[in-house]
Parts: sequence; structure tokens; C-alpha cells
Amino acid sequence: MLDSLPPEILSMIADWLPRPSLRALSQASPGLYSAVGPRLHRTLRFRAAREWALDDSLKHSLFGVL
Repeated sequence: MLDSLPPEILSMIADWLPRPSLRALSQASPGLYSAVGPRLHRTLRFRAAREWALDDSLKHSLFGVL
């Protein structure tokens, strides 16, 4: 059913979906993945056990050796 919608309509629907719903929708079929997949990968999320480790890692990546 959703596969038959035009990509523009799927894109407008995807704009309103939370990330977990986008992930589930993208796994439903290859056609839906091609419509909503880019939204899943446009935001980078970094996680670190300790916040200072992430801060130092980002500083090093962005600015080289300090």
C-alpha cells in the first residue's frame, strides 16, 4: 500500500515520523527504504562512556592535535 504512493508523498509523511518509526518503515521494503532511508542517515549521533572522552575525541578530529 505505502509502496504505491509517490516518493514526494512518502517524503512528506516521513518528515513527521519519529526516528524509531522511520527505522521500522525503512525495513519494510526496499522501496520504502529508498524513500525514507536518507532521513535515517542525515544526523550523526556520538556516544561515549564518558562525556570528556567524546569532547577530546571531537576536538582532535576537528582541529588535529592540540
